[in-house]
Amino acid sequence: MQVKTETAVGLFVLASLGVLIYMSFQIGSLRFATNNYVKYCLYSHDISGLNKKADVRIAGVKVGWIEQVVFEEEEQRVRMCIMILKKYHLYTDASGAIRQNGILGGKYLEIIPGDARLEKLPPHATLQEPVQDALSIDTLMKKISGIAGNIEAVSASLRDALGGPEGTDTLRRILGGLVTVTDKVSACAESLDQLMKSNNQGVHDVLTNVNIVMEEIVDTLPELREKMSKFSDAIDRDFNRIATQVETLVPPLTDVLASYQKNKGFVIKHKFRLF
Repeated sequence: MQVKTETAVGLFVLASLGVLIYMSFQIGSLRFATNNYVKYCLYSHDISGLNKKADVRIAGVKVGWIEQVVFEEEEQRVRMCIMILKKYHLYTDASGAIRQNGILGGKYLEIIPGDARLEKLPPHATLQEPVQDALSIDTLMKKISGIAGNIEAVSASLRDALGGPEGTDTLRRILGGLVTVTDKVSACAESLDQLMKSNNQGVHDVLTNVNIVMEEIVDTLPELREKMSKFSDAIDRDFNRIATQVETLVPPLTDVLASYQKNKGFVIKHKFRLF
């Protein structure tokens, strides 16, 4: 059965519309399933080319889009409202940052969800942290231009300092000095290496002697401990004997002192004579 031209054209138009609708859903120009998304707002001083319908991502994964961009003249800031899938939660310390896909890629809004130990943000809440501004290409070019100017100034100074025959001789002397220093460092390293090799045997002998002495000390420790114990016991016995003798002398000395206080020294002489 042959298909009429009108029927073929109609089928082609329907297929084209189907492809157009499918592509619209894929690129995000049409948003019908908003029930699966939650709305949040945040502020920025400069969105730097970030437009409405731009992607919203978390850790590089697309989770939504920018629904609204409004400039608030009184506060001199931009208010953005974003739509994020419900399954992704934001917390009280959540923040945003403007990112770019490579050097020539488009810009998108990166959301940092925050600390999961904090409270969750309710729907339609406003993020407290302002959006981090993206690095402007103009600012970057200015910085690069300044760095290039500094490099050019340094190059000019070197050219002035080393230009002409005198500068060439100076550079030659500098390089010659560096070569001399390198040779001396190499010779010093070789001397140290030889010294270490020659002293290896001596160091080994010293360590061996130290080990022998330590072993002898360890062996004599029990005997030394026993002698110290005996010495301590002897001191205790002598001390006890002296203490006993002192206790026997205390009463006579007390009587002598009492007599002295009573007789003004007469009895003390008598006592000593008898003693």
